[in-house]
Amino acid sequence: MVWWLALHALLATAVLLVAAPWAIKLAALLAVGGHGAVRRPRPPPEVILIGADAHCIVPAWNAGPLALGARTVVCPHWLRLDLGTGPQRRDILLVADQLPPVEWARLRALLDRTRCG
Repeated sequence: MVWWLALHALLATAVLLVAAPWAIKLAALLAVGGHGAVRRPRPPPEVILIGADAHCIVPAWNAGPLALGARTVVCPHWLRLDLGTGPQRRDILLVADQLPPVEWARLRALLDRTRCG
């Protein structure tokens, strides 16, 4: 969550540097602070299970098996998993550093095989 705090610190600094009356600056600072507190992103899921048929289960979501969508992208150093449909559509971004090299290679091979088949 350091990135979230850094983003809002940058926004607050930008508000203070803008040439505007202090009343407007104060309102903007309150908006930035309110956004930082209220709209904080949920923590990412810790466990993602991917089956041989490329259906994903995220136990923290209690949603059952989710099929990979057409926006799933498999690259050498990162993956974007497009999960769910409709209003429950979600994306998960995985970076190669998050998994041991053997598991990363196995996951990429599984996704490449299922996406091509």
